[in-house]
Amino acid sequence: MLGNIKMNEDQKESIKKLEEIIIYFKRQAINNSRFIPEYDIISRIVNYLKSRTELFDLDFQKIMNIHNEIIDHEHYNGSGWHDFQIRLTRFFREFGYETIWDTETDGIMIKTLPNTT
Repeated sequence: MLGNIKMNEDQKESIKKLEEIIIYFKRQAINNSRFIPEYDIISRIVNYLKSRTELFDLDFQKIMNIHNEIIDHEHYNGSGWHDFQIRLTRFFREFGYETIWDTETDGIMIKTLPNTT
């Protein structure tokens, strides 16, 4: 359990990188409805993160749960989504979590990295 975490500059930067990708998905969703679930998920994750000044273990679970809603939706699943997953992996790593991706369902699981507690 990591508990309460005050964000450092690298952690804030990883959130900023997630935020930057929203524009791409918003543009794509206008012309292709398969981007809408991706845009929705990413927007909700970023807005949730922007509303926090500190993060707790439950916040990381919430982010994982929001992301995993994609499992229930057909979506584009292209290079932009893959880029988002890379950025999300970086985000979790900055906070001491490892990501485990399920390539069949597109879901994510997280676990605490060794020696971070």
